[in-house]
Amino acid sequence: MLRKCSRPIGFRATLMTGGALAITLLTVHANAFDALPSQIFIQSATAGSTQAATFGARWPWAWQDEFGGGALTAVTELSLSQWRFDNAASHGSSLSQLAIGPVLRWRPDGGAARWFMEAGLGLTQTSRRYETDRKAFSTRFNFGTQLAVGFDFGERHEHELSLRVAHFSNGGIRKPNPGENFVQLRYAFIF
Repeated sequence: MLRKCSRPIGFRATLMTGGALAITLLTVHANAFDALPSQIFIQSATAGSTQAATFGARWPWAWQDEFGGGALTAVTELSLSQWRFDNAASHGSSLSQLAIGPVLRWRPDGGAARWFMEAGLGLTQTSRRYETDRKAFSTRFNFGTQLAVGFDFGERHEHELSLRVAHFSNGGIRKPNPGENFVQLRYAFIF
């Protein structure tokens, strides 16, 4: 059964939703012929008393550009997370989150450096609304943004570690919109 929204969706929310959907569709289209990912990753995250574990994969774009003396590249990232948190009403709870979106990576020294920075924006859907003792989301659909710094290692540069900050919220589509900020530690293996 559909719930009637108590207020119309505003211009800002409509613009953000449309923009994120367009970006996601472009990334899916750009990678339609790459069946296998170039990278898989596992990730551990925390936001207050909420803990999350994530498994994901990345598909590279054919696009690359020079920017600020470094190399700018992009990937499409797809991930599945499990969140665990305290909820007084249920004495503990969890949810699953599916996320997809583009991520830009900048690597200095014309792309030769072992360290990198990343920024991404994507769409997420959770199995249920996130509700803890300190905050509650009003939607299961949310936007995800991420910033990261990391480095690669190994004989063939096949391993990566990165420290990330991610924010999830609905972009003002519906109130309340408290958002949640995670600190994440990721290990990735590159094929």
